[in-house]
Amino acid sequence: MLGLSVLLPPAHAVAKADLQEGFHRLGRACCQVLRQTGVAASLAERSDIQRSAARAQAEGLDWACFGSVSHGEVVDPAGRKIAGFAQCKKSTGTLLVGGVLFGEPDWSLLCELFGKPASVLGALRTATACVASGWHQASQIAEFCAAFSRAVRLQMADRQERTQCGSSNTERPAAL
Repeated sequence: MLGLSVLLPPAHAVAKADLQEGFHRLGRACCQVLRQTGVAASLAERSDIQRSAARAQAEGLDWACFGSVSHGEVVDPAGRKIAGFAQCKKSTGTLLVGGVLFGEPDWSLLCELFGKPASVLGALRTATACVASGWHQASQIAEFCAAFSRAVRLQMADRQERTQCGSSNTERPAAL
């Protein structure tokens, strides 16, 4: 899994926006880069979110962050989660975090750690999609990571900065 953390200062436009704004910006960046690498990906739509929530509850996956999709998260054409996001907003800033599934995680270990039965393994596998299963070289993953980093920086820039590339702006993400 590729893990991503973006720390934004309190004055940043995304830090001041509603909770979903950061998710949508990360999701758009992820979709853009995935599509460039030939992976069919899109932001989860309302129908994906509703269907996923119902399935997660019915199959006992409501405890797992990758058990369902939410706003701004990335799905494949079948509605399976590819990338998920979370955030923590404080007066000192906003931390956005994300994960992109490159390969299948050790779902059995996750279930064991959370005290969940092995019977949910199949449901976790069918709720998620891994993007790098066809990537056989570390360079492909490195290229994806570099492109994703650039796309996130552009998505996190405020509107004025996105239209005037190269301008300096004090509201840039503090870390990526």
